[in-house]
Amino acid sequence: MKIKSISSGSHGNCYLVELCSGRVLLLECGISINKILPELSSIPDFCLVTHEHGDHAKSIKSVADAGIPIVCSEGTAHATNLEAYEYETYVEGIRMLSAEHNAEEPVMFVVDDSGERLFFVTDTSEIRHTVYGITHLMIEANWSSWLISDEELEEGHNKRIEHSHMSLEKAVEWIDSLDKSKLEKIILCHLSSRYSDVRLFVDTVSKLVPGVEVEIA
Repeated sequence: MKIKSISSGSHGNCYLVELCSGRVLLLECGISINKILPELSSIPDFCLVTHEHGDHAKSIKSVADAGIPIVCSEGTAHATNLEAYEYETYVEGIRMLSAEHNAEEPVMFVVDDSGERLFFVTDTSEIRHTVYGITHLMIEANWSSWLISDEELEEGHNKRIEHSHMSLEKAVEWIDSLDKSKLEKIILCHLSSRYSDVRLFVDTVSKLVPGVEVEIA
């Protein structure tokens, strides 16, 4: 499995995944279609979209117009005005799990392919699911309580961050509880430009998973 970050963060999220079977997936389309297309060597089989917010779904209609089927929840399809023929809610090997975010029907994705399992989770304050057999984990680590004060968290905008985005501490807690026997790689996604630190985040997660590759999207 090959994973490429095209864009990650509040300015827009989009990732390209090449599966061992040969299928190609886009994860999110939160940037202009004109920035996505040059990154593609072939037309992806599907574009998986977690929710309707612009930094995740900015070009969803353009992606659909380009002939790339969208995989999303009914709530996301409704919120982005997709036509029934433009999206799927079920594709073999792709499973949606509920997420907790201030959106219509946000989801996380589990992708199974050729004995590998990708779990993609972003824009959620909690993960209330147990997922076994993960080989590749893409998980949001947006902010850290080490880098934001209690006073800042009381501010309106930052309080929203606390309740709608995964903190490093929550990500670490979930990873620590994980069955890591098949885990090969962890990619930390959607880092805040203000309340994150690349070295701190990578070092913190790496201590939990000796021998597992940890990188930033």
